[in-house]
Amino acid sequence: MLKTGQKRPTTPNTSKPETGGTNITNDHWQNSLQVVTVAPIEDGTLNFSIGGGSDSGEFAHISDISQGKVNCVSGVLNENDVLLDIQGQKVAGYTRRDTVAWLNHCCRSGNPITLKTIPAGLITKDLRLFLNTRFQKGSVDHDLQNTIRDNLYLRTVPVTTRAPRDGEVNGVDYTFLSPEEFQQLEESGSLLESGIYEGLFEIN
Repeated sequence: MLKTGQKRPTTPNTSKPETGGTNITNDHWQNSLQVVTVAPIEDGTLNFSIGGGSDSGEFAHISDISQGKVNCVSGVLNENDVLLDIQGQKVAGYTRRDTVAWLNHCCRSGNPITLKTIPAGLITKDLRLFLNTRFQKGSVDHDLQNTIRDNLYLRTVPVTTRAPRDGEVNGVDYTFLSPEEFQQLEESGSLLESGIYEGLFEIN
């Protein structure tokens, strides 16, 4: 794990041509962003589960809804809706475990919880695909990419093929790999994002 507050490294994204921009088209996910308020039932549960998470290479999303048993104060939850925010906390890039932990924490008071979701199909659930798409700086997609990266770097140890610098600890600051080991990880699909910086491989 990275030290709390450690800034994520910056590496260029060169994987795909630029798409998107500051002008939002009618079919863009932002136009369908849902604000849903749910309340725990008497036993403190919400009667739905969380699927995906960055540990699965996906956005966290709504799953296993008990039909007719979810107490929606406002809005509607649907299976596979992508979850962006829980009670004001941006959760894009969270692992499933961390998403569930935060949701359970918010349930403790018994008060209604506000979620922000994107209907299934309007945005890919694949974090690797989303992170490796170029979006115009300042666009909502670019901002969402940065949220994901910030959350990832609080929960993962990045890998690099460069040599350790003074004071850096392998497995704490970075995991230091040979170029061959890095390429094996990339080819296996284990890296959400990667790039080349000053001739060296790094995840971003």
